[in-house]
Amino acid sequence: MFDRWRQENFFKYLREEYALDALVEYAAVPDDPTREVPSPAWAALDTQLRQAHAHLDRLQAEYGLEALTNLEDQRRTMRGFKTAQGKLGQKIWSVWQRVLQLEKRRAAVPRRVPVQAVMEEPVVKLAPERKHLTNLIKMVLVGSLGGVHNCIIHLRKFRAFFAAMEALGIRGGSSLTCWQYEKP
Repeated sequence: MFDRWRQENFFKYLREEYALDALVEYAAVPDDPTREVPSPAWAALDTQLRQAHAHLDRLQAEYGLEALTNLEDQRRTMRGFKTAQGKLGQKIWSVWQRVLQLEKRRAAVPRRVPVQAVMEEPVVKLAPERKHLTNLIKMVLVGSLGGVHNCIIHLRKFRAFFAAMEALGIRGGSSLTCWQYEKP
């Protein structure tokens, strides 16, 4: 479970300290202009929709709090409560209408579009040969990192074993002295 987390932290460290993802080569080759990418228009509408949902949630929470703290001797019926909280109810209704409007607008916009529709300049990508080489180096690093981690875990187990042996008063012996034991 923590292997992925450890690898991500390791690569974050390598990116920051050793510029692992630095541009290896400036060569570029033409890319497929029909390749699909996320639509910027859809993303903008999605952001607006999430903000409108958050505003609606805040207003509904305020309305619910008012309903919870409503004193029965002041407003005994829901009709009286709605009359007293009319402005808040109108705000909720107008934000709800905005949410529905934004959902319709977002549904009309495609989620992914061809990259050519987003960019005005020619569509290019980095040369794949060096990219494959750097990706191979990253994969080798991930494999070796796992091996180093396993060695460290086993070393800790051996240290715990030898500490337990010393606590029991067992010392020496050819099998124990061959291991270079250091006290933690």
